[in-house]
Amino acid sequence: MNLARHASVLWRFRRVTAGGVVIGLILAFLAFYDVGAGQPRGTETWSAVSQILVTQPGSPEFRVTLPPQPVGVAPTEDSTTSEDDSKQGPEFADPGRLAALADLYSKFLTSDLVLRRVPEHPPVAAINASPFASSQGGQVLPVIQLTTMAPTAELARSTNIHTYKALVDLIDERADKDKFERVRLELLVAPAVSLADKPKPTASVLIFMLVMLGTVAVAHLLEAVRSRRQAQSLNAIVDWDAPTSSLIDVSSADPSREPAVVASGGGNGDHRRQRT
Repeated sequence: MNLARHASVLWRFRRVTAGGVVIGLILAFLAFYDVGAGQPRGTETWSAVSQILVTQPGSPEFRVTLPPQPVGVAPTEDSTTSEDDSKQGPEFADPGRLAALADLYSKFLTSDLVLRRVPEHPPVAAINASPFASSQGGQVLPVIQLTTMAPTAELARSTNIHTYKALVDLIDERADKDKFERVRLELLVAPAVSLADKPKPTASVLIFMLVMLGTVAVAHLLEAVRSRRQAQSLNAIVDWDAPTSSLIDVSSADPSREPAVVASGGGNGDHRRQRT
């Protein structure tokens, strides 16, 4: 059946077609939008991305050179109490160690040690942390990118901040317990929130297509019933089972010939003439 046939059938039953279109649009809208809640059905996914700098007191990342540290010299009582040593700044760790700590803390941010301290109690799949790689040579930088996912923008932002603070609290707790110089974590970039995923109208499109297919099927069914009724009416008017001998061949009749006369009568000899 070609497209013109479909179009003619749909136009002949245009009321059914219009009703199917209206019903399909209404059902598609209700499948996508929750009227009672006043919002689209499904859940949105928001992401918050922040950057954390792994450093130490003394800001070594802003220094051109690090102060030299004596190697192989045992500390003495005089050296520890001398005025020169009191003016000496803090000892700096190897910059490569800070980059390695950034990679390590990326794993800590998705561990139970940190996530159980977060008040939102996010699942592990909602937290993603990875160290930054240098644009040259792929060297790991002492910077962590923290990404948190949540159904709302505010929840994604608060989860990001609380996850960062949970790692800081863990480091402070261990430093107070074991008495060592702690690593400093600074929020380099505040959480930036964006919409990662929104509800898709896949169900609405599918429902509308199903309703339209049903409308086309109903229109063709009505067309079949209409054609059958027309055929029955035509059969009732014309008797197709009548014998062909009863039909008069007008073209073979001779107009100059008079009608035949059939004689009939009784025993008294009266004759009547009857035209045939």
